[in-house]
Amino acid sequence: MKFALHKAYSIGTPSEENLGLHGLRSLDIVAEGVETEFEAVMMTHFGCTELQGYYFSRPISADQMTQLLRTFQPKRPASAPAAVRAATTS
Repeated sequence: MKFALHKAYSIGTPSEENLGLHGLRSLDIVAEGVETEFEAVMMTHFGCTELQGYYFSRPISADQMTQLLRTFQPKRPASAPAAVRAATTS
């Protein structure tokens, strides 16, 4: 089962408690609308298992998707720095 996290929750520096994710650990959590590496790092730090948004790709045609899949190299956000972890756990 999957739970989609709306884009509004990926903006700013929310805490895990504010997002209410602590009770959803048994679900795959999809963060929608991720636009920056910072948001990708934050959502990964909060336990989101899947991310989607402009950070990874703008909307593309079917032909462009075929080409993308042939040459795809995943974007893996860095882990959350200590300062980010500290700012979001208080």
